[in-house]
Amino acid sequence: MIDGSVSFPPEKKHKRSWSSGELPVDQLILLADALENIAREIKFVQAQRDWGDLEELHHLADTTDTVIKQIKRFQNLKNKDENAVIVSFSNVDTKILNERLGMQETVVIRADSSLEVFSKKLTAVTEVQLGSRHLDVIKDTVSDWKPTSLQDTLSIIESSINRKSEAASRIAIDAWLLQGMELIKQMHHTYTVLFPELLIWSRDSETDDPPAIAYDNKITYLAGSTDYGLLNILPIQERIAESRV
Repeated sequence: MIDGSVSFPPEKKHKRSWSSGELPVDQLILLADALENIAREIKFVQAQRDWGDLEELHHLADTTDTVIKQIKRFQNLKNKDENAVIVSFSNVDTKILNERLGMQETVVIRADSSLEVFSKKLTAVTEVQLGSRHLDVIKDTVSDWKPTSLQDTLSIIESSINRKSEAASRIAIDAWLLQGMELIKQMHHTYTVLFPELLIWSRDSETDDPPAIAYDNKITYLAGSTDYGLLNILPIQERIAESRV
């Protein structure tokens, strides 16, 4: 008798990458020293034979020098506050969101949920958030939402696009974001701007320090870029009202 059951290997847990900005000052010093040794070795190799103009060695030398400069900038930030961390958005996990940024990650809806379920879940999540002054408007807008065009777009994506790559997944995310921007416009009569690959800070940024967030007596500097940044511009009357609250 053939066993028809199928067994799968255990799913590997994703191990979060570290940023050098999360290291203590003494380890940053050691890391900078090690990289400076590597930089000297690269220059030694470039001096051999006719390798001085090799593109790969130039790339290694430039990258190493840039990382050393970044680490020394991080050392200066740590000298101001040894408990500060500098973390790239790509390395932010739930722990950092909760403990250092004061943010909560909430799953609102499954991909196969109905519009009615979506509306109820969104309302339930919004009710427990501080400052939910527009709950009635959100509830009414989502309840009246007619997602026909979004459903048509997602159907095309599902049936016609190979979704194994990140770029393909973003096509579906883009469709949801554009629909969300339209809902925001209906709720607040605002102008919304979407910034794909929004750069927050990089080694080549002109500003000396990454932007900092202070929460619970902790300083966290944010680097890297976000997949999306959304700017919501309120009408002038509402901005004045918000400033008086």
